[in-house]
Amino acid sequence: MVERTTLDQQMAEHKSTETLANSGTEALSNLYNGLIRTASVKWTADKRSFIISASSVTDDGNPGAKITENWSLSYDGKTLIIDRTVVNPDGGTYSLKAYYDKQ
Repeated sequence: MVERTTLDQQMAEHKSTETLANSGTEALSNLYNGLIRTASVKWTADKRSFIISASSVTDDGNPGAKITENWSLSYDGKTLIIDRTVVNPDGGTYSLKAYYDKQ
């Protein structure tokens, strides 16, 4: 289960929960902005990380962004690293990497 808090352009928070099976089965969810998201998760061959692949469409069928996230733990197991790449419908691409320390 992945729980996310997203900020929109007006900086309002939107919370969502997504349940993904590690078998690669696709899961559908409705996002706050009307998009329908399809996502799946698979372990990498070395089992040291997993990859979430997601795409979205509008309610009238237009494509949204395609997102790939690689989730891994640091070697000491104390930091979760999420490496995210987004490809927008217009072809624009950006990446970000987030680090979460174990409390």
